[in-house]
Amino acid sequence: MQLILTEGALKGHHVLVIEPVAPKKKTKVFRLLDLPAEIRTMIYGHVFEETGEIRIRTYKPRKQPRRPVRDSFNTYCRRPSMKGLTFDRVHGKWLGQKPSALTMLSVSKRVFEEAAPIIYGDNTFAFDSTKEALLFFDCIGQMRKHLRTIRFHDIGAPTTTANTFRMLKDAKQLRTIEVCHGILCGSYYDWDRAHRPAPPDARTLVNMLAPLAKGLYKASPSGETSHSVLDIIRVYSEHNGSRCYGCKIGRNCNRANDTYCKTHCNDIAAHLKEIAAECKTRLALQLRIAV
Repeated sequence: MQLILTEGALKGHHVLVIEPVAPKKKTKVFRLLDLPAEIRTMIYGHVFEETGEIRIRTYKPRKQPRRPVRDSFNTYCRRPSMKGLTFDRVHGKWLGQKPSALTMLSVSKRVFEEAAPIIYGDNTFAFDSTKEALLFFDCIGQMRKHLRTIRFHDIGAPTTTANTFRMLKDAKQLRTIEVCHGILCGSYYDWDRAHRPAPPDARTLVNMLAPLAKGLYKASPSGETSHSVLDIIRVYSEHNGSRCYGCKIGRNCNRANDTYCKTHCNDIAAHLKEIAAECKTRLALQLRIAV
């Protein structure tokens, strides 16, 4: 039964009311798969969709290969909810920890197939380097086909970055690759610039993305415009659109001092549009598409 709230803070919202039917034999089991597919999809979305990004790190259990984990995994030891629990360093998990919502995927193959597109397609996965992304993409295997949005706060060596994008060749539903402004224009302090190479420019990034973009363009439906492929690169500010600390207190702009582009906070929005336009133009040349 579906209702619409007519008053209160949630006025106008739809509410799904599920009333259990008394079975012939008393049971405490709720049969999820007896619900219509549309209702199950709503439940999966409520359980698995997250408001923010899912940040992926790597963890190396003792005597076991390195594996990708959520960023929150590395901070469990500092959480009050973990007090009183014992950490198994051999297997890399907490003993007695409450099960994750992801355990729902092990209920049946049908539930897994229905929920996987929501988990991997409706969430944004973020990485601090392409090395971490490469390990994550390798571990999820065929689930790469559901990815729609990925975000890079930084990238690694050019070879690793190219291999990472190459592994996404079967991610035919990928729509957005978000890269931090600091990746293209650098966000290193003066003392660090002598030890790190200059950041890749838009041309280098597009060249690494070209094979992936060509595959997405060929796999796009006939009715879909090619401009959606050209807009796959989105550049975001490392300060989430806000002003840096120096500008907030009325001093010199930290962004202008710590980046190669020397862009002031007042000009960052226009600068990001210029980078996006350049990436789009270069990608159009690679795909031989008229902009």
